[in-house]
Amino acid sequence: MSHLLIRQLANLGPEPVEMYWLAGLVEKESGWFVRAAMRGVESGRYSKVELPIGLLPILSLGRVFVRGEQQSLPARGLIGQATISDTSECEEITSADIPAGLYSFDRRGSGIQRLLRYSTAQGDVLIPTIELVRFLFLHNSTLAHAIVRPGALNLLFHPEAPGYQRVLTLRFTSKLPKRCLSHQFAQEFAWIALDPGARRAWDRVCLESLGKDYVPFTPPQLRNSVWKFRGVQQGNQWLVLELLHLTGKHHPCDELYYGHPSMKEVIRSKENVGRKPGADTNGDDVSREHFVYDYELDDGQDGAKTHDEKATDIFSKQSEFDRSITVEKLLIKLDRPGGNWATEPVSTTGPMVEVRKTIKVSSGDQRLSATLPPLEFKLLKPASWDCAGDLSALAGTVQKMAQRKPQIQFGMSLCYLKTGRVFSMANRKPRVGLVVTIMPPGYPPIVLLDVERTGDVALSLIALRFRRRATFDVVEASVQRYLDGLVDASGHWDHEVEQELSDVCACERMPKILTPRNKADANGRTALWATKLLLRLGLEVAPVSSGAG
Repeated sequence: MSHLLIRQLANLGPEPVEMYWLAGLVEKESGWFVRAAMRGVESGRYSKVELPIGLLPILSLGRVFVRGEQQSLPARGLIGQATISDTSECEEITSADIPAGLYSFDRRGSGIQRLLRYSTAQGDVLIPTIELVRFLFLHNSTLAHAIVRPGALNLLFHPEAPGYQRVLTLRFTSKLPKRCLSHQFAQEFAWIALDPGARRAWDRVCLESLGKDYVPFTPPQLRNSVWKFRGVQQGNQWLVLELLHLTGKHHPCDELYYGHPSMKEVIRSKENVGRKPGADTNGDDVSREHFVYDYELDDGQDGAKTHDEKATDIFSKQSEFDRSITVEKLLIKLDRPGGNWATEPVSTTGPMVEVRKTIKVSSGDQRLSATLPPLEFKLLKPASWDCAGDLSALAGTVQKMAQRKPQIQFGMSLCYLKTGRVFSMANRKPRVGLVVTIMPPGYPPIVLLDVERTGDVALSLIALRFRRRATFDVVEASVQRYLDGLVDASGHWDHEVEQELSDVCACERMPKILTPRNKADANGRTALWATKLLLRLGLEVAPVSSGAG
């Protein structure tokens, strides 16, 4: 997978930094930018940077950057869930109203950023307006630039009147990069542009943000919307750091067809088929080169070219619509005379060689005078909690651990295991793993690794105890090595990997510590497991029983 380096964050130094807060948008002569407060993972020192608004789709609180590259593991945040009866019914508050015990700003800032507070059966849920805007609307860089410009959305497609249509044809313009397009994106775009409530909410972001140092937001109405999120909790209050999944959207149509000027199908006659000039005809072994393109982002001040966009994959947010509909591409058919070229096969028996190349790109405003190509994002489906199976037992247990130990920083992340082996799949879906990072103040980190157990998998929960205060990138690389070794060993924790990383961390197996998992919802079960796990990890002192004299 491609690497993305953000030069402004790399310039902050070698210490891993956490995206701690987003402090609104600012317009400058060179375009729109996001104010971000970064916090050193080890030192706790704060830095302020202004990042191009085109990066907003990938900016979530708690995410960690090491030398400018985003890591897959977050610094903080547990997985929470809540049902919002009506997303349009909420209370607007400011960051000054966030309890210090829930999320501390160390008395910095004036607390003007807006959040929405929802009262739910699971407690109060606070979400920054900029995060809800990001989740609902900003699926790529092009949409991020469009949302702050009046009428810019209508430049991306041939406008249709908002409202329900049984059959909807979306005709995108060349202003929208072809690399953005997919069935998933087309459905999201149709909802934004043609659902009346969503479109009103989109338009009001631009109108209400002008001249303000914060992002106001009036969300569209979604009824009985189930949210899955990564957040921090204190008592019955949650602060959402990253929204992961949401239900309640309604399709504005029953059938959706979408086209683009560059989506073409060339039809040729089958006469005069010949060999393509210059085709390699010798049978020698040829070294096969596999090119991987990495991208280095500038500060956005000089803008980006209006063409030749590059694209890198990002894991999309997951929206669940009310139903499945027909979605198809519309291809422009071109009838071209002449035959097809038949290229003779080239030998592919040589070794595969990965070649990495770095391309400098920009997420700034597009300009004719710019010299760097723009960077766009392609959506990938993230690991879903619908595939988590019995991992919810550990997730619930860790929530109880965090409630008992608020001074310890916990982070939680769901990930797919690497592909290519039988163990990589479960019930014909990619198998997922749960990674829990535990950062006790003044002590080396601890990581818990667990994997979904469909298929009678007998596997222990393991704890990686790092031998020294390892940096975040070392922790992440070690976790990845253990998970890859698990797949290579067909579903067993690999002893060779354990030996390989013995100088970095010690591996402790914890069989049957969370049993029976199918009774995790029983009253008090996860609280009992949390106590056992805290004791086992040395994070809680065992009570001393007093004996007779």
